[in-house]
Amino acid sequence: MPFNVRALRDVDIHEVPLVSYSGKDRQPAYAPPTTPLSHNLTVPEGKKMYEGSCHCQAVRYAVVSDPLENVEANDCNCSLCGGNGTLWTYHSPSDVHISGKENLGCYLFGIKENHHYFCKTCGVNVYEQRGEEDHVGLNVRLLDGYEDEVKKMTVKKSNGRNDA
Repeated sequence: MPFNVRALRDVDIHEVPLVSYSGKDRQPAYAPPTTPLSHNLTVPEGKKMYEGSCHCQAVRYAVVSDPLENVEANDCNCSLCGGNGTLWTYHSPSDVHISGKENLGCYLFGIKENHHYFCKTCGVNVYEQRGEEDHVGLNVRLLDGYEDEVKKMTVKKSNGRNDA
């Protein structure tokens, strides 16, 4: 029986050799949304529009960003981020549109300042925001159709497990 090795507390996930799994043997196959997400975001020159969704597509987002190869992602190994396998990129709230907010739950822990929003249907961690700060952390692993760009990103490995 498979289990989420990220949930093991004494394992440094950054040190575990990973093997890719395509999931192609699962049926029905996952299909990304085909309907464009309705939003009012504009894309200035030099920027790109990216769209992503949780697994069940009840929550979707659009973000205006620098091309991903020029964006640093944060791979935190704390028990929440590491266990969920999130990979965060941070953006101004004015560059982010989230639809399906009624389908989101929020989890707070520790000093209860960092809001982690997840889909109440499929459980996927979609975004996080710390209080009223001027950035939104998006789970870049939820982007639809940009896998090649995500692979080119610079990834900062954060030791959230021991820095807290």
